[in-house]
Amino acid sequence: GCWQIACTAIRHFSRARYEEAAPELLDALNDKSPEVRGCAAETLAVLSGRPQRFDPSGGQRANAVAVAAWRQWWAERAIALRPTR
Repeated sequence: GCWQIACTAIRHFSRARYEEAAPELLDALNDKSPEVRGCAAETLAVLSGRPQRFDPSGGQRANAVAVAAWRQWWAERAIALRPTR
């Protein structure tokens, strides 16, 4: 199905260590498909080096701590990745 295509694309970000995909991955944590949410969580765990407890079948409230931790990582990392002038 479509979720398989999405998961394949998401996993490529992990293999390529493409941290710049983090905003899209964070959005994917709210995807209607639990499979896509799971793939996004796995990839964020790899890219951030910060595995979190994330239940793809759970709701936003159940996963709020994990999502907040990854958002914090990205806020810090995005600053570090900004080009200097």
